[in-house]
Amino acid sequence: MTDKALCNLCEDRLDGRKWREMLNDMRTGIMPNDTEELTYFKGPWLFVECFLYRYIYSAFNITNHLGQMDYFEESKKKNFMDHLPQIEESAAFLMKISAKDAPVHELFGINTILKSSLWGNRADMSLTGGDDHTMKMSSIAASSKLADFVLIDDVNELICKVLGPLQINEKKLKNRRVDIVLDNAGVELAGDLVLAEFLLARGFADKVIVHGKAIPWFVSDTTENDFNWVVDQLKEAGPESTKFGEQLKKRIENMEIIFKCDLFWISPHPYYIMEKEAPELFEELTTSSLLIFKGDLNYRKLVGDRDWDLDTSFKTACRGFAPCPFFALRTLKAETVAGLSAASIDKNSTKTTRG
Repeated sequence: MTDKALCNLCEDRLDGRKWREMLNDMRTGIMPNDTEELTYFKGPWLFVECFLYRYIYSAFNITNHLGQMDYFEESKKKNFMDHLPQIEESAAFLMKISAKDAPVHELFGINTILKSSLWGNRADMSLTGGDDHTMKMSSIAASSKLADFVLIDDVNELICKVLGPLQINEKKLKNRRVDIVLDNAGVELAGDLVLAEFLLARGFADKVIVHGKAIPWFVSDTTENDFNWVVDQLKEAGPESTKFGEQLKKRIENMEIIFKCDLFWISPHPYYIMEKEAPELFEELTTSSLLIFKGDLNYRKLVGDRDWDLDTSFKTACRGFAPCPFFALRTLKAETVAGLSAASIDKNSTKTTRG
């Protein structure tokens, strides 16, 4: 990438007009004087990154035959196929712990499933340009073996304050809803669907809404086509994966798992202005009992992609965004971090200093 000026999109479809307005606002409001252009190196990086992927979509969308093409599709499918053994292991674990006579304690089950969903986020192809990045260790195994690499672990607090009361339906809710804002397709999506099925099977939720992207985004982000393809492939991936895939199909048919893709998720906006920029989405999320954000990009948008002091509270960094209780599962790929304890900062600073 060179430091060229950001030009307008080639079309106005979907959110094209909104992008034109944002570009004009950025040119007049951010750049220090009229002679300096908004370029790839001078603009806010999160805005520039999102613009790049939106511009790629625009270039394809103006053609006669490539408008509906997912130019990242092959790499996302390969990522899934390369991880069939790991997916089978996750499905087998799910089938074992989601049964009513499960041989493992339920708290262990939800703890493992959540951390498995976290470590599935390692398979992010936006860092490799779509090149192969096969995880040697399954996410289920990683949930315990990589415990020392977790900087902030609020899972037990989530279980005690949110999931426990949800399961016993402390508030007598008739339609307990959990939302998952997805990140990557492929093996990570399979793990997120494991989480969704576990929440439904063990009575933590009556409905799970999964939110993906309306267009190909950041190389490996989940679109509706990716979602449908993974569900179909699971039915043929292995004996336990087949059972899992068949169960997912029933959930989807019964509208217990629903895929949505609001255009706000492909905007460059930090989430603290969601209520202003996407009021209908924000209002919908206020009806959720729990909102789970997956991945680095969602985390960056939660904290405004700012260089917070490491010990700044996560609540402060989110700047008032709180439509409902929410939780972020993210493996670090960007430098922005908030909410670290003094002990964690000291421990990891020592590790870094010692190489």
